[in-house]
Amino acid sequence: MNDHQPWIQHYRANGVVLNETDYGYGPVFILGDDLAEKEQQYVIKISPSRPDGGRRLAVAVALQWSDKQPGEIADYTLQPESSCLDCAPGELEISDSGLLSMMARQDTASSIHYCCGWMLQLPIAYVEPARQAIALAIAALPKE
Repeated sequence: MNDHQPWIQHYRANGVVLNETDYGYGPVFILGDDLAEKEQQYVIKISPSRPDGGRRLAVAVALQWSDKQPGEIADYTLQPESSCLDCAPGELEISDSGLLSMMARQDTASSIHYCCGWMLQLPIAYVEPARQAIALAIAALPKE
């Protein structure tokens, strides 16, 4: 990461921001609270796989870890650059009620459908920008 890395703001409304940057290995879409309006509770990073990684998305989640420490967040998943729990484009979604889920199909026999992942209930204000972040990350995936 350098001091001159670009930051592109894709969304800012209702206390939520969606920015894009590049830490040197491709775009990262960062969804989080607008710190100008409130304490930080959520940071979600979505990044497309590197060209040799296939068409996968890596997702990292950092959340406020304690009611006693408002604004302090902790990582609850691996950061995208070191994540081994990635997912195919259709395996990351957010419902109309704000339930963000990643359920990644694992390598198994074709007759077995085993998924591993997580779910996170987000405020409704996150639905539109989360869908935008997912779409941007999918569009940035290496072409087949």
